[in-house]
Amino acid sequence: MTLYLLDFRGTLDTLPSPVDYIGALREKHPEGCMIIVVSGTEVPRHVKSAADEVWSKDGHFISPLKQLYKDGYREAVFCDDKPIIMRAYNRTLRKIGFSVTAVHPDDLITLIPTFSEPKGG
Repeated sequence: MTLYLLDFRGTLDTLPSPVDYIGALREKHPEGCMIIVVSGTEVPRHVKSAADEVWSKDGHFISPLKQLYKDGYREAVFCDDKPIIMRAYNRTLRKIGFSVTAVHPDDLITLIPTFSEPKGG
């Protein structure tokens, strides 16, 4: 199963509709996926409710990521607008054992080529 770690400010909030984007990611994975929004600022309620979890950037990720790996998540896709955070995600996820895909915020839309216009939120 696939785990998505997506930054909110500077990443998801640049899309036409973060909620519709999260929904489109779910449609892409009928077998299921986990979508975690990571943010150093407040995440709007409608985005929080669309995500499986919301993690604070000042939190500790290693233990929860190890548990997700134990739970069967093997692929991790992550996106953040800060290169230093991208490197840290890459190193940490690979060390745990995930197959990793790093996506630049400008390329986030390429994960779902059919996503373009918001449906409503």
